[in-house]
Amino acid sequence: PVTTALSSTRWRAASRPGEVAEGDVADDPAAGALPLLTSACPGLVCYVEKTCPEAVGFLSRAKSPQQVTGTLAKRAPSLGGGGAGVVVAAVMPCADKKLEASRLDFFHDDAQAAEVDLVLTTAELAELVQQRAAAAGAASAWAFLESLPAAAAGAGGVGLGLLGAGAAGGAPAPPT
Repeated sequence: PVTTALSSTRWRAASRPGEVAEGDVADDPAAGALPLLTSACPGLVCYVEKTCPEAVGFLSRAKSPQQVTGTLAKRAPSLGGGGAGVVVAAVMPCADKKLEASRLDFFHDDAQAAEVDLVLTTAELAELVQQRAAAAGAASAWAFLESLPAAAAGAGGVGLGLLGAGAAGGAPAPPT
């Protein structure tokens, strides 16, 4: 059923066309503890676990977008997930996402695999691009990035899609 939050304590669900149910979270024993603390930040989860363990029961059990993507990529063939042999890499702005990916909560014993295999911070990715650009003798990191999609496509591979078309249809201007 499709469930919609009407407020912090009321919900509405439609299981079939024309069939709608409403309820109050307080009347639903499966609803769990309130208030419900939610965040896609693994730092919050660690903070609560270490400094206020009595509040762990109030943390949402919903996965972060990073972990949902990893799960779908590895476990949902109908959505394009490849299963065995798929490596999921995430580029995230915060190093705490590395901690999240390494948690045992997100390791599947049956597949002997983590949902997300590798996490790079945006700073690490920028440093990697700069190092590769220097090693390739590119005039700049931007020039190096511009060469990647063409080089990959020319080698029979798929372009990396790092650069999209600008509003006028051409390549976007390099950052200044």
